[in-house]
Amino acid sequence: MKLDIEDIRKRMDEIPFGNSYFQNVTFHTKETKERQYRHCLLQIDAKLTALQESYFRRKEIELDIEELEAEINHVDVIKGSIKERRIQIEIDRKKYQLDKELKLIKDAEIEVMTHYNFVKEMPIITREQFESSEKLYWNERLTGDADIENLLIGTVEKGTALSLKQMGIDVYRDEFNRIQLDMTKQLEDKL
Repeated sequence: MKLDIEDIRKRMDEIPFGNSYFQNVTFHTKETKERQYRHCLLQIDAKLTALQESYFRRKEIELDIEELEAEINHVDVIKGSIKERRIQIEIDRKKYQLDKELKLIKDAEIEVMTHYNFVKEMPIITREQFESSEKLYWNERLTGDADIENLLIGTVEKGTALSLKQMGIDVYRDEFNRIQLDMTKQLEDKL
């Protein structure tokens, strides 16, 4: 059987090499809306930066190809010589790099649009709103981590316990040796 590179490229064009749409819209649903909003903006920023870098890379590669083609057509380069063949290999390599960039660009543009569509549906969230939602996020995150750790390994890991303590939540074992979370201090802070 012969390897069909064009068929492979067509197939690769249809599969995301970054996050899938499912990943982008599924795995941040338990976070606060402020965290979801921030996550989307961070992803958009990262992808736009990658797109801009790709633009510069493509321009540099195009210049490289132009220089190599000028060199191969220079009077000192003998047709069929090793030097000509080496230059042609480098031209082919550069053209391949351009093709690879197109795949990355396509994937990045799809991810940007996925996140942007999500952000557009939400009201603009201010820094103050984001910061005020952080306590709720970390409270839910750390108590959830404690529950999972307790379920899986029968204890709460040191880092989780220390973080909970910083939040005003004490971790202790009751008289039946079960892990308990005491939120009294946290509740007193709210009063």
